[in-house]
Amino acid sequence: MKSLLNKPYLIFWISIPLILLIGFVGSTEDLVVNFHDAYYVISLLELNILVSTLFAIIGFVYWILAKANKTISRWLVLIHLIITFDGVLLIFILSQFHRQPMMDVAFK
Repeated sequence: MKSLLNKPYLIFWISIPLILLIGFVGSTEDLVVNFHDAYYVISLLELNILVSTLFAIIGFVYWILAKANKTISRWLVLIHLIITFDGVLLIFILSQFHRQPMMDVAFK
């Protein structure tokens, strides 16, 4: 555990293939967000690619800090990792429970 807290970029970089694999397996579904009068439709594959890109950037920043020999607080790294991964997991779990079929609207 201590070596992972010393190299948090490895956690983010290892999670990227897992997220992409989940995206390619469930790529036929869409995420529909209703915000006031607008519907935003996002493919889950595109969402997984976006999260993977975000994790790559976060991992790159941690890697740059490690190469520059900057000391970072282990507690802050641990809190950041927990919030990031638990937040992504919570969003995934809640999206599975809140699925509602889109109703076809017949225009007269």
